[in-house]
Amino acid sequence: MRERGGTMLPIIQKSCMIFDIDVADREEAIRLMADCLYKNGYLLDKDQFCQDVYDREKIYPTCIGNGISIPHGKSEQVKYTGICILRLKNSIFWAVNQGKEEYVDFLVLIAVEEAKADIEYLKVLANLSRNLLHKSFVSYLKEKNVEDVYNLLKGITI
Repeated sequence: MRERGGTMLPIIQKSCMIFDIDVADREEAIRLMADCLYKNGYLLDKDQFCQDVYDREKIYPTCIGNGISIPHGKSEQVKYTGICILRLKNSIFWAVNQGKEEYVDFLVLIAVEEAKADIEYLKVLANLSRNLLHKSFVSYLKEKNVEDVYNLLKGITI
């Protein structure tokens, strides 16, 4: 088990930050991020994890406004809790949310160990979401380079 120091480390790694690419749709975005988490040792089975995330999206879309979505999955296929950041060149359609089409260009995929789902998932999601309510925080995420965004995110307490 990885030790937690009260911050987003080691939940976030620079190697799990993908910036300024294009994807066709949300399924491709989720697969790309899951593949990154798998290659970095966070997942046991990326295909099943993707299915868990798709199933979660069917319950209620995870877009939160400002072009941001936080897809997430509590899964037995998660070895370690982790996140993958995907910043897109162009927005993609994510879902219809409260009668409105939502497009996103910044995604945070959260993979949570099933055994720790109640505690870790809520802490990571709550603290990250709280920061995403601030326009200056969102602007920083969408404008800065990987190193700057990584340094900002790793300092978020959980």
